[in-house]
This record gives sequence, structure tokens and C-alpha cells, in this order.
Amino acid sequence: MAVVLFLSCFNSAIEELHFRAWLDPALSRSLGNVPGILISALAFGCMHGLIFFGIPGIALTPLFLIIGALTIAGVCWSLLTRMRGGIHAAWWSHACADALLMLWGLHWLGYI
Repeated sequence: MAVVLFLSCFNSAIEELHFRAWLDPALSRSLGNVPGILISALAFGCMHGLIFFGIPGIALTPLFLIIGALTIAGVCWSLLTRMRGGIHAAWWSHACADALLMLWGLHWLGYI
């Protein structure tokens, strides 16, 4: 459990700092808010797609669904960052999502 908590908090912090605190604002300043949010969210989804692409035998349909779902999550976290809670709200939301997904995966694999 401690490993799940650590990985969830650390990984989500790094990703939120990169995609929501740096990339989204940089793109939004130069291209506008909507393109900045969409491009940074797509980059977030594609980065995870590259990770899943490394799984032997993964079909293209689930891979594109993963990219799409994580792009939508990236848009949501960008919007959450722009709200009152700022980057901390997106970070904690992302950390909770990561923790729940890791716990589900560990349960599905029979580790817990």
C-alpha cells in the first residue's frame, strides 16, 4: 500500500508539473487557451500511449481508447488547474485516479 501511495503521489506530481504547470500555459500563451489545453492533453494521452504500446500483443483499438481516455482526463485536469484549486487540485485528483487504477490492477492480477 505504501508503494501505491508513493508512486501515485510522485508520478502524478511530475506529470502535473510537466503537462499542466508548464506545457499547457506555454502553449496557451502562444496559441490560445483552447489549442493549448487540447495539445497538452493530447501530448499527455500520447505519452501514456507510448507506454502501453510497449505491452506485447496489445491491439490498436484498446491502445487508441487509452489515448482517447487519457486525453479527456488531461483536458479535465487542465480545466481543474485553471479553477480555484489550481495545480494542487489537479495533482490530488490525478493521484487519486492513479491510486485507484493501481489498486484495481493489483487486485485484478491477484496481488491483493
